[in-house]
Amino acid sequence: MFLSDKSRIFILGLIAGVLAEYVGPKVTAALMTSSSSAISSVQIKETLIATHFITDNKRFDIVDDAPTGGPVVLREAVRVDRQAGIEGADASVAVDAFDGAQMKPLWQFRERGEVGELRGSLYRIVKFGCCGAPPTYSYFSLQEGASRVLCKRLLFSLRRRRFWAVEKWES
Repeated sequence: MFLSDKSRIFILGLIAGVLAEYVGPKVTAALMTSSSSAISSVQIKETLIATHFITDNKRFDIVDDAPTGGPVVLREAVRVDRQAGIEGADASVAVDAFDGAQMKPLWQFRERGEVGELRGSLYRIVKFGCCGAPPTYSYFSLQEGASRVLCKRLLFSLRRRRFWAVEKWES
């Protein structure tokens, strides 16, 4: 006997409901996983001087081969306040890291910049230059989230924790 897709879904839902009712809430709670959500928004504000476009973008990313030994969940938040017709923006990137198994907080950082992205075992934040100035790149370690490298050029080579052609500040 062949069932349609709608019939299969109905039967699976019915079985899941019966199991949840008779197995009990303790077992069904154990089957649940951790969850979180992120909300993005845009705002347009008129001032006497200019129009501001304010974006708050949030997302999650997973680092499978994190230096911490297991998967790490990154919650990334990028806030950009850009004025119409004016180069440059007031922007920041904030990253919170959580243990991938239990969602326990590991570390966090916040830096001025418009773009945040994973680059191997590092997290890179880009702050675009104004008026012909080159962009600035900040790099954070995914192991502790605290080490910071700031450079005016893209970082291409990392060897034994030595950074080439960059200036380094310890946090």
